[in-house]
Amino acid sequence: MHLSPPVSHNLSLKILRLNDNQILSLDNEVFAEFSSLEELDLSRNKLNILPPGVFRGLYSLESLYLQQNNLDLRTATYPTTVFTDLKRLKRLNIQGNYRYGTSFLSRTPALTKFVHLNNTDVKSIDNRTYPDEALSSLVSLSVLRMDALQYDILPGPGFRYLTNLTVLDFSKSQALTGLPELFFSNFSFQKPLQLILSQCSLTFVHPGSFAYLPTLHSLSLRDNRFLRVRESF
Repeated sequence: MHLSPPVSHNLSLKILRLNDNQILSLDNEVFAEFSSLEELDLSRNKLNILPPGVFRGLYSLESLYLQQNNLDLRTATYPTTVFTDLKRLKRLNIQGNYRYGTSFLSRTPALTKFVHLNNTDVKSIDNRTYPDEALSSLVSLSVLRMDALQYDILPGPGFRYLTNLTVLDFSKSQALTGLPELFFSNFSFQKPLQLILSQCSLTFVHPGSFAYLPTLHSLSLRDNRFLRVRESF
């Protein structure tokens, strides 16, 4: 299914739910006429890329749900300008888009003999990165739910602009096996923070990793089965 701009415009629409369809792609400016829209749900579709202007004109949007699509963590998936007009956005969910299994194998050479990967596959895997440049436009964001990558891929400097975050949710990130000292070094929180790292694959947490979170007031490490707390705190 391909979603194009509507023929009839409804400028007063506040909530638009398009979740659980088979949407494969979106046109640029597909929602441009809905300037009063406050909530947009595109979760559980089959989107694999966001055009640079797909959310153009959504000046009133406060909640955007993109979880459980095929929006892998790559710069090409989240163009730098894709969220530029979303200055009022407070809640963003892009969880459940990371294809963990293949990437894990790429970083575990001993297991690759059981899987057939060609050079193109491996190159594609290694291009994964946090879309911090795109996210840096979301200056009003208070709740961010997203997948975490492997511990050796650190969140980039664009996260410094998300100073209003109160909830940072990396839960169910099976690729995240540890928290190095500098993992949160590019964040700049100004409000009490709830950090959710439950149901990941954490085996270690560097004792200094939380030093970059001076406003941390709630931490969930629930159901990290291999985490040894006494060695991490």
